[in-house]
Amino acid sequence: MTVGNVFNLGSVYVELDKLVPDIPVRLSGTASYHTIMSSINNISAYTGQDIGSTSINAKFQDAIIYKSCISILNSKNLEGSDVSDVKLGDFTVKKGSDSNSTEAIKTFNVLLKSELRVLGRKLNYYRTY
Repeated sequence: MTVGNVFNLGSVYVELDKLVPDIPVRLSGTASYHTIMSSINNISAYTGQDIGSTSINAKFQDAIIYKSCISILNSKNLEGSDVSDVKLGDFTVKKGSDSNSTEAIKTFNVLLKSELRVLGRKLNYYRTY
């Protein structure tokens, strides 16, 4: 899903809009900016690498998109709105007996975990005296 070399907050939002249709107005604009920045900060803290909000490195793009999708879908669940469908490549979740948002969150969690495994985690070792 990696988009390219010139990737910033707006690019993340464009990808979010493709994966999570019908993002409520309440979650767009400044709210989405804060959601995406929170995702960037979480992934930056996990990996121990500086990411920033402009010119995001290609290796972080998918993880940021998946984390942001999870946050947006969680917010939609809290709001009580559900999505009509969520598309991820050939995979589509349609309305059924379970909440689409809940199923999509599970899917994005699996994808995010695999991306984070690839990125690796910064480990700090301390010696006690």
